[in-house]
Amino acid sequence: MIMNGINRRVEIKKNQGVQTIILRIFIGLTAIYGIYAFIKRKIISYLFMQSMFAFFDYSENRAVFFMDYIAMIIMLATVGYYVGKLLNESNNN
Repeated sequence: MIMNGINRRVEIKKNQGVQTIILRIFIGLTAIYGIYAFIKRKIISYLFMQSMFAFFDYSENRAVFFMDYIAMIIMLATVGYYVGKLLNESNNN
């Protein structure tokens, strides 16, 4: 879905492989940064309710905050996409 949205905005056609590879590298690097942000912000402790409340550092730059959370969203969307693709291929075989 993210790739299709970017393709529509940048007007990339399906047969243009170089742009597709560049977009996949960009999404991959963003997903890797999302993993880093996920670990840095200790989201796993919130998911398993090891922490009772979410602490937000109000002195932190808002751009960095939003960049971290957007990268985590892209990381989770990428993982979900490839897991769905893997499950779809396993059901077809």
